[in-house]
Amino acid sequence: MGGIIGMLLAAEANTPIRRLVINDIGPFIPLIALKRIGVYVDQNPAFDSVDEVEKYMREIYASFGDLSDENWRHLVRFGTRPVLDGKLGLAYDPAIAQAFLAVDQDVDLWSIYDRIRCSVLLLHGLKSDILPTPVAQEMTQRGPRAELLEFPKIGHAPIALQEEHARAYSELAERIRSDNPEAASFLLILRQRQQSELRKLTCVYGFSSSKVASPAPHPSSRVAGKEQGNSKGFIERSRFDIELKRKIFVLQIVQPGLAGLMDGSVSTLAPVFAAAFATHNSRTAFLVGMAASLGAGISMGFAEALSDDGVLSGRGRPWMRGGVCGLMTTLGGIGHTLPFLLPDFFIALWVAVAVVAVELGFIAWIRKRYMDTPLLQAIFQVVLGGVLVFITGILIGNL
Repeated sequence: MGGIIGMLLAAEANTPIRRLVINDIGPFIPLIALKRIGVYVDQNPAFDSVDEVEKYMREIYASFGDLSDENWRHLVRFGTRPVLDGKLGLAYDPAIAQAFLAVDQDVDLWSIYDRIRCSVLLLHGLKSDILPTPVAQEMTQRGPRAELLEFPKIGHAPIALQEEHARAYSELAERIRSDNPEAASFLLILRQRQQSELRKLTCVYGFSSSKVASPAPHPSSRVAGKEQGNSKGFIERSRFDIELKRKIFVLQIVQPGLAGLMDGSVSTLAPVFAAAFATHNSRTAFLVGMAASLGAGISMGFAEALSDDGVLSGRGRPWMRGGVCGLMTTLGGIGHTLPFLLPDFFIALWVAVAVVAVELGFIAWIRKRYMDTPLLQAIFQVVLGGVLVFITGILIGNL
């Protein structure tokens, strides 16, 4: 449906669409293929467990190709929903079957396709019955003259979980670079996004799709068949979703925030305490500390945002990460700077030292809480770095 909607929109006058990727569908769709899809979509089955869903998907969607176990589990996880009687159903509106079953002849949209003027990339599974090979070939010869990317072991339809897609994007980009550099650049962007998704799966689910066979058991695989029923399977699935959200939170928020907090808390120790010991003046130490904290916050914020756009690493929106990192850097430095607002220099100094101890302890706790670092190891590493910078500040301040 998405490909048909895309062609209809791209064919409109003054369409904003400048590039279109069509995934294994074309302007001519055989009736027999539509009926095949309509039959299984109309079944609207219900399942007792996620294991049953996976078994069903492996049979019905066998045309997706040689997917890894992790890929199938990904499809199950995001392709199911709770239905009546505590069972699981597939995550689509069963009413769409009516559109498939109502068709009584081949679909012919060549007149629409011929009006498309934007660049088109056509993904084609060579075993597809929805997009016959002659139709795919004709799409490269008329209308927008699509660039064709073929996948020999896949039917309908190629999905964005397979590493071979990323390789195929790169190979096609190299092939057309000299004739169409803009299209080649677009393909490389698709490749980067594909690699980003693969990296997200690796980071979030703890597996690599390049692994061939049996990683650690998925939570759903621990549900024992029908006798345990859907309720336990759904609980396991919910627990896994919670863990998934936690890992995304760590990847996109905690890591940049922790990097900023460590930098602000540790790196500003040297200038603050160097100024304090050199002048024995609280106001001077305070001004130096504020300048160092704000400057470090701005620098770290821009560094985090500009060093990684999130496409390759899958770490989320760059400016959000940069904002978190910059804010935590500033807070880390201001914490042990504020005590120097006290008029008595020595009281301010000892309060600042106490705040530093609290900051380093808090950093160690975060590392234990979110990074699974043993507490004693985290304390040793953080305190060691803090002490080295602290001593550096004292030595320079006493020169």
